[in-house]
Amino acid sequence: MHISNAFALCLQEAQEFLEAAMLSASAPEEAFQRFDVLAARHAEALRQLTKKVQDARVSRDTEALKRAVIAYEEALEAYIPGNTSHMPSLFWGFR
Repeated sequence: MHISNAFALCLQEAQEFLEAAMLSASAPEEAFQRFDVLAARHAEALRQLTKKVQDARVSRDTEALKRAVIAYEEALEAYIPGNTSHMPSLFWGFR
C-alpha cells in the first residue's frame, strides 16, 4: 500500500468516526450502528493481522514475525481509544 492510499484511508476512517461521534447527541441509535460498523472493520483487520503473526510463527520467519507483531500492535492502538470511548456511553444510554 502506498503512503497516499494509507493516508486517504486514515482520513476516511477519521471522518466516519467524527460523523458517528457528532450523531451521538442527536441520533444515538444511528451513532451506535456506525460505531459498530467501525468496530467490526477494525476487528476484521486485527483477525487478519493475527493470521499473519501465526503464519510467521509457523514458518519461523523472525523478520516477518516482528513486522506482523508491530503491525498488530499499531492496529490495536488505533482501535482501542476510538471505539471504546463512545460505545459504552451509547450502549448504556439505550437502557
